[in-house]
Amino acid sequence: MIFSAGGFGTIPFSEKQVRRFKQIAVQVAVEPAETQRLSRLAAEAGITLQHLSQEIKHKYGYAFQELLHYSKCSDAAKLLLSTDRRIIDIALECGFSDVKYLIKYFKLFFRSTPSEFRKKYRLDTNNLSARIHSTERSRFCVKAFVEKYKVTGSTNTGGIQGAAI
Repeated sequence: MIFSAGGFGTIPFSEKQVRRFKQIAVQVAVEPAETQRLSRLAAEAGITLQHLSQEIKHKYGYAFQELLHYSKCSDAAKLLLSTDRRIIDIALECGFSDVKYLIKYFKLFFRSTPSEFRKKYRLDTNNLSARIHSTERSRFCVKAFVEKYKVTGSTNTGGIQGAAI
């Protein structure tokens, strides 16, 4: 959740601010991103738009709109790493009207394009499978070597295939 008492930001909240931001966080979490307006959230919290805008900027170092873009990019990052879906489809699902806006804000927050991010951080399951197989083979070879050493007292591998790690 973006707005929390112990969460992100540069200064601690007062109890009044915590209650206010919790109320806003609930509203933000329930509504689609494209319908969220700071003026309406300020009215529901009982403060002026300027006051809420300044509180958010002061606490988080970002404007409300920037926080919304960050939240959308964070959701997109999760989808990039966990699915094979096209980037345009992810952009639309996360509330961007066009993929160019996802790319723009993704570069701002994650210092890479969505494609670069996916390539860099996505787990390659084929490579992982090969590593697991290699690790299991190494364990088998070490175990065979240890068993042979116990029996003979010699470090000579004497024909154990793949004993060298």
